[in-house]
Amino acid sequence: MRHDEHGLRPTLRHRFAPAAKAAMAVASVAAAVAACGSVPAGPTSSTRSHESAASATSAQTNVPPYYVALIGSKPQGQGAGEFPPADTAVVRATTTGAVLARIKPPRPYTFAAVSGAADDRTFVLFGVGPLKKASGNLGMYYAHTYAERFFLLRINPAAANPSARAKLTALPQTDIAPGQQVDAIALSPDGTSLAAILSRVVGADVAGKGYLTVFDLRGGTQRTWVRDVCYYGKCVQGPIGDWPPIVAEPSRIQLSWTSDGRSLLFIEGSTGSQVRLLDVDAPGRDLMADSYPLPVKGGILYWRDAVITPDGKSVFIGDNPAPRALVQATLKRFSATTGKAAEVNKVLISVGLNGTGYGPDDLLWTNFNGSKIIVLGARPGPNRGSLQDHVMIPTPAGQTAGIYDGTHYTPLPWPANVVDAAW
Repeated sequence: MRHDEHGLRPTLRHRFAPAAKAAMAVASVAAAVAACGSVPAGPTSSTRSHESAASATSAQTNVPPYYVALIGSKPQGQGAGEFPPADTAVVRATTTGAVLARIKPPRPYTFAAVSGAADDRTFVLFGVGPLKKASGNLGMYYAHTYAERFFLLRINPAAANPSARAKLTALPQTDIAPGQQVDAIALSPDGTSLAAILSRVVGADVAGKGYLTVFDLRGGTQRTWVRDVCYYGKCVQGPIGDWPPIVAEPSRIQLSWTSDGRSLLFIEGSTGSQVRLLDVDAPGRDLMADSYPLPVKGGILYWRDAVITPDGKSVFIGDNPAPRALVQATLKRFSATTGKAAEVNKVLISVGLNGTGYGPDDLLWTNFNGSKIIVLGARPGPNRGSLQDHVMIPTPAGQTAGIYDGTHYTPLPWPANVVDAAW
């Protein structure tokens, strides 16, 4: 198979192998996942807070055997970011794609995003009520016009009875204050804390005021940081992260934890800002004072996502460059200490105003040191997506997902109409 001068494949969005090669594809995935063996049981209450680095390394070395996919009943709309929320959460086997359990959200909610812990047993799902588009020509769900709620999902794939393989529990309604919208979520590696970027729209400012909150899922407490932006001696509360809200593009990860559960990577603000590492044990409410920047700003103009490896040594960042005749989306890996970048892959998504049918990468999971990652992409197919503002927006009908083990890519069996997925 042809590679470029870096030893990487020229594009990520691969066509699935024909039926005659299906067995080989499953075997390849099995090889990528096999080293996991059985999934360790979830930590007990006495060990869940700040797991040791050794334990986290063991849990996050190889690709987990199960994941949760949020499945919609129809493809997304043709406008940029118009993802229909999912009416089903499905527990699937990574190797074969076999369905182990299906979970329906309680009314009036549908599922819009999911995040997983390192134990491959614990997940948080974000549910929303009926969506109403924002007014004007934004074409996305910027305004807070829908009900919101977090749900805790615990899975037990070994249960003989399918009804016992998943348990969904609604988290307290007060987690999301009235008037706030959720822009990003990340469940801690030990499954006991949920980090979220929340925002409150102020007038015509779609980014609004930002809040980074860490919820304690055991004790029900929470801590919140805000970002003050100062100009000419006057300070105001500014946004956090790179909007839009999570319902628009749920697979864009803007929050990620280190394996010890003490540090949280976030994107400081809108396009062109920094990625920073927050000390979640710090006492203050000042986001900038309790965090420090990582030297990975260079070469990134239009952010898609930013994900730190659990060992804290690398950051994966997806970049959509400025519109021009050829638009290429790049996934890069940066050193968290030196800022040195290495290109993982580059995807041609449009030539002029003509979309190629390929879409930008979204990194859904990384192992402890980043040697294995899972990416969500798009390929040419019956539904090619739509070109919006010179960027090809992939549609679920054209989705692909796969494992990168070093430079070797293995496609995963992937269902249609996936809104989001987590391992």
